[in-house]
Amino acid sequence: MTVRSRLFAVAAAGAPLAACGRSEMPGLQTPALLVAENTARSDFARLAVSDAGLDRVVVFNRHYKAIFKIPDSNPDGIWIDGSAHIYVANPSPVNVVNEYDATGKLIFAYRERMTDPVDVTTDVYGHIYVVNSGAPATAMVVEFAQQHDAPFGYCLTGLDNQGIAVDSGGDLFVSGNDTEGKGRLLEYPNTLAYCSSTVSPRVKFGTAGGIKIDSKGNLVVCDRANGVDIVPPPYASVRKTIRVKGAREYDYDALDRLGENLFVTDPPAGKAYVVAYSSGKLKRVLGSAQGLKLPQAPALY
Repeated sequence: MTVRSRLFAVAAAGAPLAACGRSEMPGLQTPALLVAENTARSDFARLAVSDAGLDRVVVFNRHYKAIFKIPDSNPDGIWIDGSAHIYVANPSPVNVVNEYDATGKLIFAYRERMTDPVDVTTDVYGHIYVVNSGAPATAMVVEFAQQHDAPFGYCLTGLDNQGIAVDSGGDLFVSGNDTEGKGRLLEYPNTLAYCSSTVSPRVKFGTAGGIKIDSKGNLVVCDRANGVDIVPPPYASVRKTIRVKGAREYDYDALDRLGENLFVTDPPAGKAYVVAYSSGKLKRVLGSAQGLKLPQAPALY
């Protein structure tokens, strides 16, 4: 998705525009970390699931066998970049985003302006984006350069933030809930470069959870009590909703690189679901038999 020349109208009268701060880049930008999508590997090589009940991240191979575990206090949202670095958001009272290498070794911790971090992602330059949950008047999205704790930029969102995703063109999307508890989306064209240009796509949700972007630019948003909503551009309505029979909650989601499988966590049920993305058919359930207790979020590479 390229940066848009035309912005969407604000969804509701009085929807807040964001305040922001932005500093100069400390040092050189990290080279792009993306792994080419036409790699010889197929849908995914590793699946990582954060588990708040066990205070760890469980890493599986593509056959869903746990191959190692990373001790991590109160893990929530999780992301894996193209270098297989694993980023884990640890909300209050821990208030840190930990970065691990592909073997699970801690290599950096992001703490500045972390007030209640709940989700994390990266862009093609390796910049890290984190959303803090909390009161809509104070919760913000924060940008870091790779392994620098001084924020490169930040924006107040006006939402109780829940999820974050960035597309290949640099547009950043935040899911969260407004002061009435209704799920909303925010879009930052060209990441946080134009903080005051934040727009609110017009679609609303019951209670927003995590968010991802598929290969066609559709937003894949967890509506916690209802399912996983597919929202195509220009993000004005939900095209379809994927539900799992018996699921109690749809918390955070992830897609494999081919867009074949959707992974969704259901913390109250202690389960993570693997669903065929195109049909919505349930393919696999991961739970206590796979060493999970309170799964929070999935991530793949």
